[in-house]
Amino acid sequence: MFDKNVLHLADVLEKWSIDGYPCLDEKDYADEKVEYARLYLAAKEGDERAQKTLQYLDSKLSLPQLTDFDVKKQMISLLEKFGQVTPHQAALFSQLVQEQKVVRYIPEFCDISYLMKEIDNDTKQKYQMKTDEVLNEVLSVDVYPNKKLAELLKDNPIIFYYTEQDTTDAAMASIFQNEKRRPVMLLDRGLLREDNKELLVGIMCHELGHWLDDSSRPDNFYGEIRLAEECFADMVGYKMAKNAGYDMSFAVEKRKIMAKEQRAYCKAENKPLPEKTIFEKRAELLEQAFGNDETSKSNMVVINRLSGLKKER
Repeated sequence: MFDKNVLHLADVLEKWSIDGYPCLDEKDYADEKVEYARLYLAAKEGDERAQKTLQYLDSKLSLPQLTDFDVKKQMISLLEKFGQVTPHQAALFSQLVQEQKVVRYIPEFCDISYLMKEIDNDTKQKYQMKTDEVLNEVLSVDVYPNKKLAELLKDNPIIFYYTEQDTTDAAMASIFQNEKRRPVMLLDRGLLREDNKELLVGIMCHELGHWLDDSSRPDNFYGEIRLAEECFADMVGYKMAKNAGYDMSFAVEKRKIMAKEQRAYCKAENKPLPEKTIFEKRAELLEQAFGNDETSKSNMVVINRLSGLKKER
């Protein structure tokens, strides 16, 4: 059964490579083949998550590709309807989205090796209590976008995984379980060790913003608009955390710090630099949208702690 699945996926992957999908240069194609092989081996060894992921990918790729879905219109409408943003904020996002190019991509699957590096059960339970507390606070607020996320997660709760890494990173992914796509939030151990609840709330809300976006898209649409997706999660995450009573002024400063670090890194490594990097654009949009937020206050203690952070998602 899984041999058939893997062969089918490999055929699709090769066809997409020939068709010239932007993300599929020679190295990317080789990396994807390695990932499919690892997933296949995990499934053959009895890993249920790998087996379900293969089944999900096979069913997904068997559907005809949806090419007429207007993802830009969908994202703008989603933010206006559930983001609780002002007309000014909505206009800023709309302009940014319209300037971006939609690219096609290979459907991602959950990195099985990443999930296998979980922490011990006792620590996991402690971290689960911490993340559950944050999630319950955020979802208990009866206004959008918090209310919409609560509706989405009511019958499809988030599965949390905590990694062994000491960084303060996070990502939103999905697995196929019980005949449906389940949201998975991956959180680094360093983020849970950090004695900074605002940081944890801010990052978790950003990832929840990604799920609001991802879950609104048809299963057979293979389009990506990366900068707009990150900005959507930034704006929705900001509103969710603020609705739950958290000061999110540091989020603007955090993006500025990340932008400076990204530019410095690229210069040090002699990497090509655009006029504005993704983090610079994200920082600019957040500042234009929320920089004059009358209820936010500067929090230099939090900002200083962020100076060495890596990016999330």
